[in-house]
Amino acid sequence: MYFGYSKPLELLKELSSQDIAWWQAYDKLYPFGQFHTDFLIAQLTAINYNMWKSKDSPPISAEEFLGIAEPLTEAFVTSTLKAFKQGY
Repeated sequence: MYFGYSKPLELLKELSSQDIAWWQAYDKLYPFGQFHTDFLIAQLTAINYNMWKSKDSPPISAEEFLGIAEPLTEAFVTSTLKAFKQGY
């Protein structure tokens, strides 16, 4: 699904490419849909793992369970918000 549309071409009939880019950037800051669910489960898994790991094992973050190379940082969020403001 593409923002409630079954086909991406249907979406393009009603939204401009700029609108779609804005929603994609918004989704990176405030995830919704399947990624949001995956991230919530990864957070719960990380909490559970870190509670029960041995003292010698390093803690694991939710991002590591999702296979994300780098966690979302304040700099990324700030640059994305700046791009929002410049685009609109």
